Amino acid sequence: MATITNEKFAQSRTAAGAMDIHSLFWKGMKALGSLKIAVAMFGLGTLMLLIGTLAQDQETIVDVKRNYFNSWIAYVSLDVFVPQTVFPHEKPVAGMFAMPGGATIGLVLLINLFAAKLTRFSMHAKGKRFIAGLIVTLLGFAMVGVVIVGAHFGDGLQGEPPFRYDTIWLGTKVSAHLLTLLSLAWLILWTPKTKVMFGTAIAAVTLCSLVSLFLVFTFDAFRIPDPGLRIVWQLAKSLGVGVVLLVGLILLFGHRGGNVLVHLGVGLLMLGQFIFGDAQTEERVSLAEGQKTSAAVEVDVVELVVIDRSPDDTDRVVAFDHHMLSSAAATGKKLTVDGLPFEIRVDRWMENSMIRRRSGKPAEDSVEAKMTGLIESWDLIEEPKVGGTSDRSNVASAYVTLLAKENGSEIGRYAVSQWFSDDQIAMRPSYDSVEVASKKYDIGMIFRRNYKDYSITLKDIVLEEYTNSAIPKDYSSYITIRDKDGNVLQDGRVWMNSPMRFRGETFYQSSYISQNDSPYGVEQTVLQVVTNAGWLIPYVSCVLVGLGMFVHFGGTFARFAMRYERGAVTPETVVPKRPKGSARQWILAGSVSLLMAIFFVSLAMRKPTDRQEIDYQSIGALPVHYGGRIKPLASAGAEVLEILSNKPYALIRLETDDEKSKGDSYDPKEKRVPAEQWLFAVMMNEDWVRANPLIRIDATSVTTDLNLTRVKSNRYSYNDIVDGLQAIWPRVQKIIQSRQEGTKLPFEDEKLLEVLNKISFVDSLIDSYRWIAPPSLTTGDAAKIQDELTRLAPSVERLRASNNPAILPSLKTEVVAEGQPAPPKRWDTFGVAFFDSIPGMLAKDDNPGIAAVLKYFEISGAYRENKKDAAQINRLVSEFREAAIKAYGADTLRINKVEYEYQYESMNAFGNAQVIYLMVGILALVSYAVMPASLRTIALWMCIATLVLHTYGIAARIYISERPPVVSLYSAAVFIGWGMVLFCIGAEILYPIGVSLIVASISGYLSLLVAYGLDVGDSMPVLRAVLDTQFWLSTHVISVSLGYSATFFAGIFGIVIVIAKCLAMVAGDKTQADWAVKVRDSIPILYRICYAVVCFGLFFSFVGTVLGGLWGDDSWGRFWGWDPKENGALMIVLWNALLLHARWDKLVGALGFANLAIFGNIVTAWSMFGTNQLGIGLHAYGAFEGDLMRNLVIWCAVQVLFIGMGVVLYALTLRKEPV
Repeated sequence: MATITNEKFAQSRTAAGAMDIHSLFWKGMKALGSLKIAVAMFGLGTLMLLIGTLAQDQETIVDVKRNYFNSWIAYVSLDVFVPQTVFPHEKPVAGMFAMPGGATIGLVLLINLFAAKLTRFSMHAKGKRFIAGLIVTLLGFAMVGVVIVGAHFGDGLQGEPPFRYDTIWLGTKVSAHLLTLLSLAWLILWTPKTKVMFGTAIAAVTLCSLVSLFLVFTFDAFRIPDPGLRIVWQLAKSLGVGVVLLVGLILLFGHRGGNVLVHLGVGLLMLGQFIFGDAQTEERVSLAEGQKTSAAVEVDVVELVVIDRSPDDTDRVVAFDHHMLSSAAATGKKLTVDGLPFEIRVDRWMENSMIRRRSGKPAEDSVEAKMTGLIESWDLIEEPKVGGTSDRSNVASAYVTLLAKENGSEIGRYAVSQWFSDDQIAMRPSYDSVEVASKKYDIGMIFRRNYKDYSITLKDIVLEEYTNSAIPKDYSSYITIRDKDGNVLQDGRVWMNSPMRFRGETFYQSSYISQNDSPYGVEQTVLQVVTNAGWLIPYVSCVLVGLGMFVHFGGTFARFAMRYERGAVTPETVVPKRPKGSARQWILAGSVSLLMAIFFVSLAMRKPTDRQEIDYQSIGALPVHYGGRIKPLASAGAEVLEILSNKPYALIRLETDDEKSKGDSYDPKEKRVPAEQWLFAVMMNEDWVRANPLIRIDATSVTTDLNLTRVKSNRYSYNDIVDGLQAIWPRVQKIIQSRQEGTKLPFEDEKLLEVLNKISFVDSLIDSYRWIAPPSLTTGDAAKIQDELTRLAPSVERLRASNNPAILPSLKTEVVAEGQPAPPKRWDTFGVAFFDSIPGMLAKDDNPGIAAVLKYFEISGAYRENKKDAAQINRLVSEFREAAIKAYGADTLRINKVEYEYQYESMNAFGNAQVIYLMVGILALVSYAVMPASLRTIALWMCIATLVLHTYGIAARIYISERPPVVSLYSAAVFIGWGMVLFCIGAEILYPIGVSLIVASISGYLSLLVAYGLDVGDSMPVLRAVLDTQFWLSTHVISVSLGYSATFFAGIFGIVIVIAKCLAMVAGDKTQADWAVKVRDSIPILYRICYAVVCFGLFFSFVGTVLGGLWGDDSWGRFWGWDPKENGALMIVLWNALLLHARWDKLVGALGFANLAIFGNIVTAWSMFGTNQLGIGLHAYGAFEGDLMRNLVIWCAVQVLFIGMGVVLYALTLRKEPV
């Protein structure tokens, strides 16, 4: 009896213990899966990204990754927050702090993600549904594995599909048409029951139908190029496995299936980066045409090499990497290895150094005096280690002593340096030699070499530049890979965004070195060789997360639509119900739309010109080739003026020098002159061009040196500057000589040299339109004419190479090698074209091109004789235009597009939209005082009409440039504002309370103001080689920009919430005044709008950021390079994720969410503008601009002010409610 009882007691204790272990495990997993941990890690991750970005100012990316991104604990110096590019300083800021490193943050997030999914999500499926869901999900996982592993089989172009690209393009078009049919079926067969979903269905049908019609009627004119279709194939495979996984997860988890898929995709991406991110190897191969090599250089590792050259068949190399050298120098430990008859003592280690030829012998007691070898002719000077902002790389050197192994006696002291030995640095690499135990050894310092079991031969490198420019459009390397016996293993072409695979390695076109820039005087290519086993993981992850977010947020939106239909989310105190189809409202809407349409048409109409005046509109619309493309003369003039003065217009001073004030500066009266009038005056060699304000000089040191009186516009005349330069010409010559020698110039000399370059530019521009050869040269003795042409030829060729705005296609026929395609025809300025036409005129050639040159000659002559005869000049301009069309054809001159571009620029769509946006905000504000319904209706339709004008401006730029809408900071600001206004109109339609119209007004006005203030201007520049990809510009850039739009939108709505909370607190909880009740009831609506847009922001910013990583992988072989712009985009993703998880965990209410959203404005502004201004990395377009940085600081300060208001409000509420 007792025995049985004890057995039962023991069993019960065992069961209780098992339950305790299970319960403890479950509680532990719940704690690990807490959203609070996720929120904390998102915040720390955002801070770590900022620190790692700023640290690149002075540290290399290798150091930054080791110290911050890949470390478990990061020790952060306070000096990191004071970058040299923004705040130059000599002494580092003292102090530091420790925080979890990137590896810790990533691991905690990964554990948190796994634990959260394990504890917070339960399977609802049972029976057959559970079995089916499990089978489909496992099938999806298997397909993911097959797709990722299968990407590493086969050589050739990376990711090349198993069938023709035309088939993929056909599949892409069919998919687009199927989406249109599905959206129509949704609208007609499964008509949504709610107004919101019905409107969404109409929008989907409209968008899909427009895409389908575009594809049908443009045929294949806008076909995605093969490199883009290669990416489409990878994404299509990923989408296929994503759909299978989604179906299985929905069967298992119900409506939470999309959420699970999102986190599976994020987990896969994080695991991929943990496993493969830093395991990949990156090497560099530099080749000249015809050169062969089997060595790849690892530029992140420097080695001291000892080469035994005694064997006949091969060299024996012993290498010590820079970590060992640094450690040996610090500890005094000697470097030794079996088989080497001596040890190496590192007396001094220099991670970066400079070389200078020795002018005399060193002091007898100096270390250098005791050294032998190459150091006897040179001085090695230790330099501070350079970071990402420098255009130089670190060049390592060391002082070493060789010691005999048997007795420790000194063999010799040497200086080893990459300046001496590394063929990547030195033009003629050489090593120090030492003989020990009858063997000769060479010692030197080089980047690590990895030798392949195959060789690479560069057959040809082709550089394609935009016509009349030095801007590279593309460069390609044609390479052959052979085995050791010389057998061809693979032949292929590598070009930008199109890598080639061979035996698990991928070859990327990294850069091109011209013949002039090469130390060897030949064209060179630089290939990046990458081994990355997990290169396809980010593709799959991107699609999984994007698809999961679409389904998850789509379901959330559908549930919102049902609640909106029931009126559960629209309090009548704030959004009163109005009678359907109110006639008055429709009349107002129609009237506003009609008036706005009339106004827009008037903007597009050509302005009348007085017959007694020169028709500068016709002159401004003449085609000119400049900056790599054909554009209106007015646009070319504006770009030239931007270079010279940072403004797209010229100035004429209206007062004489004797009217100047006697002070150090004065503010003269000046009149603006349109760009087309100014450039035409340059072409006609008008004296007022040189005598009036033209070149901008901001540096006071330069105006002092040139003896110029400061003026408010900071623009000074050519004549005054030339006079000043002549007075200090000996100093200018010394500056030029220093620059040619590569000496770093002080700030004052650098700015003076900039002014000299602008003067040279003006000289070149004026010379390009002078009569290089006198008209009399076309008659007379043939021999004398030929001698004069020969004498003038070098000057003409210099002008031809200057790439100034060119007025006509070249008369000169270019010689093309057999089998090579003819390049696009060059254009020439008048002076060059007239010179080229002389032989034809002597031969009485009836070439219509010569007739066009002579017609321009007539314009120049008539202008010189009597520039007041406007009628004759206008007639000759018209005849010149017709002569050019007759000679070259309207298509070659792109007449229609050029004239359309001039009309578009004259319309000033964005400038007019900016003014109307301001009017919309004023009307919306006034509506809170009088006639709320009528004024808001007027404001809404004005806003919609202005968005149409805004859209037209973007569409016009797409048509003119033949590029997607965002290709520069200017176009990004325009597009982001457009996206914000679009979000606002949608919010106002759902909640017509006027707040969204005010936000639309602020967003539209400020974004266009920012665009106008950017120095890059609206020039629609051509794109450099790596950016010249329609696919990535159409996907990554647009997605990221929409993420910017949504995050800025949420931030501004956060400001509105803070203001509303402030008003509600002033009114008090018991106040029943109408305005107070509306303010209190509007806060949940504003909170709801803000939350919804953050969801949009997370979707677009995540997808866009990952697509950007894929672009980097496709271009350089690395998915994530920790470039500042990449880090900024990831900061936005993390911050949006922080907002959503804080809300889902009820850590914040309306006020707290608003404060976090406002801080998102700072994060987004930093990502968009701040990262560029650091001058670091691949996105550092535009050097540091004081005005832009000042405006960025002001913007951030305003955001901090509103955040402070929110914090004060929170403190005053004493935590009565969640904030």
